[in-house]
Amino acid sequence: MHLHGLSKRALRSGLPTLVATIGLLSALGAAASAPPAAAAVAIAPAVSSTTAFHPVPPGRLLDTRTAKQPLGAGATATVAATGTAGVPAGAVAIVVNLTATNTGGAGYLTVFPSGGVQPSTSVLNAEGAGQTLANLTTVPVGAGGKLSIFSSVATDVVVDVFGYYSPAGSASAGRFVPVAPQRAFDSRTGGKPLGAGASARITFAGILPPDASAVVATMTVTEAAAAGYWTAWPSGTKQPTTSNLNTTAPGQTIANQVIVPIASGGIDVFAQAGGHLVIDVTGYFTGAGAPSSTTGLFVPATPTRVLDTRTADLNPLGNAAQPQPGWSLEAPISGYGAVAANVTLVHALQPGYVTAYPAGTARPTASNLNANRASQTIANQVVTSLGERGLALYVQAGGDVLVDVTGYFTGTPVPSALPPEANPAPPVPDRIVIPSAGVDLRVGYGVDPATLADGPGFWPDYGQLGQPGNVLIGAHRSTHGAPFERIAQIQPGHDIWIYAGSLRYHYRATEHFIVNYDQPEPVVRQTTNHELTLFACHPPGSEAQRYIVRAAEVRD
Repeated sequence: MHLHGLSKRALRSGLPTLVATIGLLSALGAAASAPPAAAAVAIAPAVSSTTAFHPVPPGRLLDTRTAKQPLGAGATATVAATGTAGVPAGAVAIVVNLTATNTGGAGYLTVFPSGGVQPSTSVLNAEGAGQTLANLTTVPVGAGGKLSIFSSVATDVVVDVFGYYSPAGSASAGRFVPVAPQRAFDSRTGGKPLGAGASARITFAGILPPDASAVVATMTVTEAAAAGYWTAWPSGTKQPTTSNLNTTAPGQTIANQVIVPIASGGIDVFAQAGGHLVIDVTGYFTGAGAPSSTTGLFVPATPTRVLDTRTADLNPLGNAAQPQPGWSLEAPISGYGAVAANVTLVHALQPGYVTAYPAGTARPTASNLNANRASQTIANQVVTSLGERGLALYVQAGGDVLVDVTGYFTGTPVPSALPPEANPAPPVPDRIVIPSAGVDLRVGYGVDPATLADGPGFWPDYGQLGQPGNVLIGAHRSTHGAPFERIAQIQPGHDIWIYAGSLRYHYRATEHFIVNYDQPEPVVRQTTNHELTLFACHPPGSEAQRYIVRAAEVRD
């Protein structure tokens, strides 16, 4: 029986040559997988002038439940954006909260100017039937003062407006001013959550100037009491029939950005079902008492994807390298003071959060979106200042990240005084599950004889979990418990699960073949794909060959 996929004869006589060959391949692979230099992404303006923001009392533009006419899968709805709910005919972009409810299955929704080309970006993502989820977004107004909403899945759609942008070469009111995230309210501090049907008043004294016209904040609900909705509106005014975010189960944590007009120094928040509430302020829009300036004016943009870790060309980590828990990365959006963007976490590796902040600055303790479980996909709008290097994202949850820019604000980027955050090493496999081969075993670190005597072993010199490359796991086939005794039963299409603590990585077999004992290249081949290679001796009880199963990572 051979060890770590090599025969005893190879270990005795051919191992130095083989190790030298493998070492060369490893070095070549390491050089090939180095992250490329990030290139700045240009954002195409959707209008010809800068604009100023005008908050309006929250108003409803569309609710398909009222007419009992949900949007069908693959259908597009047209919504009047101007001439209603306080939005005048001259508005060139509006801020709306898009809510999908009674979803018919997994899919996505996107919003774009009527008469324009539907973008390849998304605003929110449904993971299954019966969901309710919301996201704030900024979108240019299209032909006839209308918006178009496309849904890939049958769903009811609710659209609420919170403000609009109109052309301005300079302005006193309506300019965005970012602030370092500051916590304005946290019901957990006093230990008492908001009860069902209760309201809280949040004031911004000492955080925002007295004449600020609207607040930009992240509203987070945690330890939700039950399914329900939350509504924010100007303090002391009549509560609107709109909503800002929705909880769907007890104990849930969920966030959404809010842009709310300020009255009497603050805003009110209503909890339909109850739970703890956290409000983190990230900026504000100036009032009429501010000096006139060109800084902080908004330029609506054609939705532009600037980062997608599932790809090669929009991933600063390298070809399809997946951010692992606790990793950071930077989207090279440079030359703007601040940005409005939709940030999506795809297939979270564990429950956790994502924080967006100016690249090269200290990471704040606030978060922008939250995943409640592994495999969740969730999005949230982010309005934040930029660093000289662009936008930094801390992915505490792990998982793929997408950033779609919907516009930018004029101004000077924040100096990027700090180097990029160092990322920890990728997780190490500690368990392998192969249903078709009856395998559910601990994985050791290394492929030395002592490790393989206890079960499968991970060869750490090659591919790493979640990264482009070839993850190698070998095991005995007929001795030491014969962990890979049934490796030949693994057929193309069969699932293989690799665990690293609570993290789970999904692979699917693509091929199997046999090589001679002295052919290392097919086993340790270098690749920019996400692959897994399993290997064992062949035929059982012999040292002449190795049986190889190749699999590709599935990001579901």
